[in-house]
Amino acid sequence: VERKLVIPKIYDLMVEISQLLFTASRSQVRHTCTQILLSFLVNYPLSQARLEQHLTLIIGNLDFLIEDGRLAGLDMLDTIVNNFPEEVVNDISEFCFFPIVLRLVNDDSSKCRKKAGSVVKSLLSRINPKSFEKLFSV
Repeated sequence: VERKLVIPKIYDLMVEISQLLFTASRSQVRHTCTQILLSFLVNYPLSQARLEQHLTLIIGNLDFLIEDGRLAGLDMLDTIVNNFPEEVVNDISEFCFFPIVLRLVNDDSSKCRKKAGSVVKSLLSRINPKSFEKLFSV
C-alpha cells in the first residue's frame, strides 16, 4: 500500500481485506485490516464509485451476525470519519449516517450501540452546517 502501486490486483486485494475485517476471529487481524484499509482509502487514488464500493461493503456488513464483526465495521467507520479530510466526510455523511443510526437503535449488543453512538457523535462533529442540515431535513 505504501508504494502506491496502481494495479487492479491491489484494488481487488483491498476488497478481500474489507471482507476479512468482518470475518476474522482474531482482534489483531481485524485491527491490522483496519489499518491497511485506512491507509489504502486515504492514500490511493480512488474514484467516487470505488470509495462508495468500499463504504457499501462496510455499511452492508454492519448487520453481520457476529458482534465482533459489527464492532469491526463500526470501528472502521469511526476511523474513516476521524481520519478522512473534512470535505470527504461531508460528501459521505448522508450515505453513512442513517445505517449507523439504525445500528444505534436496533442492535442487540450494548457494545455495538455504544460504538454506533460514538461514530454518530464523531460524524456530526466533523461535518459542516450545510451537511448537518441535509441530514436532518430528510
